[in-house]
Amino acid sequence: ERFLQFRTGSRVMLVANQPNAANGGFVNGDTGHVVAHDPTGERATIRLDDGREITVGRHQWVHEEYTVTRHPGTGRPHLERQILGSFSQLPIRLAWAMTIHKSQGLTLERAHIDLGRGMFAEGQLYTALSRVKSLAGLTFSRPLQLRDVLVDPSVATFYDGLQIPGPDEICALLPPVT
Repeated sequence: ERFLQFRTGSRVMLVANQPNAANGGFVNGDTGHVVAHDPTGERATIRLDDGREITVGRHQWVHEEYTVTRHPGTGRPHLERQILGSFSQLPIRLAWAMTIHKSQGLTLERAHIDLGRGMFAEGQLYTALSRVKSLAGLTFSRPLQLRDVLVDPSVATFYDGLQIPGPDEICALLPPVT
């Protein structure tokens, strides 16, 4: 967000990794509630859903581009990094709800999936289901239906073409039991 707005009590999700922080760290997708924050926007204290209390400071995101160039001394190819831009902000976002698209790359303890009138893109249901660590943390607004599972035709064609070995063929590949 261009401007991050939250207050004490806000439900938030962390959107960066800091696994080795002095306060126990956090990972992208951890959720909790803001218990305190400094008015300058430099720090916030978050009580994570697992009970830990962490303090987060600003995180810097950098947009960079890499090009292959020749090293001036050796003439050998090497990667050259060019920073195109950056911004600094607390690594949190309000987390009362998010789209499946925005959840990509996250690992969540819990998710409630609002199926509404169903999925509208291939792989969307897989993305939603694969965000959660266990089935115990997964709930739905209604029972899943076959129409919710949309499969890309090229993926179905690929799987239809696979030769799946039977039990006898698998056993033939295994070393003998001694």
